[in-house]
Amino acid sequence: MVRIGTLGGKRSEVVAINSKGQVTGKSDDADDRRQAFVWDLENGIMNINTVGAKCSYAQSINDKGQVVGQLYIKKGGRPAFIWDKDNGMVNLGTLGRYRGEARIINNEGLLAGVFHDGKNQMALMARAEANSIGKIAEIEADFGCGFHVNQKNEVILMIKREEGLVPFIRPESPEITGGGRIHKDDVLSSFKRSLLSTRTSWDHFLWSEEGGLIDLDELVRSKTGWVKVSKVTGINNKGQIIGVAETRNRQSKAFILTPKD
Repeated sequence: MVRIGTLGGKRSEVVAINSKGQVTGKSDDADDRRQAFVWDLENGIMNINTVGAKCSYAQSINDKGQVVGQLYIKKGGRPAFIWDKDNGMVNLGTLGRYRGEARIINNEGLLAGVFHDGKNQMALMARAEANSIGKIAEIEADFGCGFHVNQKNEVILMIKREEGLVPFIRPESPEITGGGRIHKDDVLSSFKRSLLSTRTSWDHFLWSEEGGLIDLDELVRSKTGWVKVSKVTGINNKGQIIGVAETRNRQSKAFILTPKD
């Protein structure tokens, strides 16, 4: 066992590891402030907050050593960030909202994150290149978003909302906060969907740049007659999705969805 250590404080926490053994997480510094770090066996622990933020929180690291997460800047909100060894930390901004958080990044540089203003949230898929990002799609949500991403740039979106609140993908805007570049002028169609119950629940979708948004509830119902996906636990690089769905008699059943060739 190897001790990762801290950035001068008492506590540290790891959140992700890549295939090269690089670890990212957060640690208290000597001033008792949480800071994002990268650790490897050769170099040890390193504070990656190079933009002077009060606090920083790492969420994910890919095999290229790119780290994404969130900053806390006094009088500057809570913007998302991306870091790598060559470019350092880049403030990705908040897309005009109070808070942004990049939650996951794959080896192709596709990142997914959440931006919100305290009431409504927006899921964002973007592509990281050097010290900027290019926005691909925005998806309006309600309470929260979770993500799984594979190396085919397919994203599982888990959107929490109440009955009658309909998320939608909106067209690209011409600019992105933080200096990112727009890669393409996609205008993705909106969609509507009714919920099966009156309680607040998580709804699950598969998104890709080529295929747009696919409702996993509708896909599972069409194949099995089950009524709702209650949990998605992963997607592999073949596009296979695993999770748990609810049957009509309220039993929970495990499933795997395999795409057709």
